[in-house]
Amino acid sequence: MVRDINAKREKGEVIALKGREVYVRLGAGEKCSKCGICSSDGKGGMILKAVTDESLKPGDKVYVFLKPAVMIKSAIVLYLLPLVFLVIGYFVGTYVAKLLGVPRSNEALPALFSLGLCGLSFLIIFLYDRAKRNDPDFAPYVKRIIDKTFRY
Repeated sequence: MVRDINAKREKGEVIALKGREVYVRLGAGEKCSKCGICSSDGKGGMILKAVTDESLKPGDKVYVFLKPAVMIKSAIVLYLLPLVFLVIGYFVGTYVAKLLGVPRSNEALPALFSLGLCGLSFLIIFLYDRAKRNDPDFAPYVKRIIDKTFRY
């Protein structure tokens, strides 16, 4: 893994290792409730599963990185895909209504198609998330050990 200087970086403490997977305790920030990458540790912190090539042991203080490209791709899929499907659904619904001879003033069919395709986009997002969940290229990664005295 190449270190990206623009990557999102967080400090944490290694709590467990399993092969290349490393579990890191992070201090919960204000944006944590919106992200969904970590899970709560029940003590106000967050537990993150990351990957590493470093030689680590529990208790090591580390930096955890998330590549900007991963954040951008995820944001595009999460925010733009439903919007695009909503708009496409409207135009498809309008076309189908025209084929069926539904009066132009009746927007029910375009609205139903919009909602239906928007719902389909959420299914696609769900499947995308499941496919990328165990992809090491999309996972946060631990790159180096930092000073033993920091607190998160």
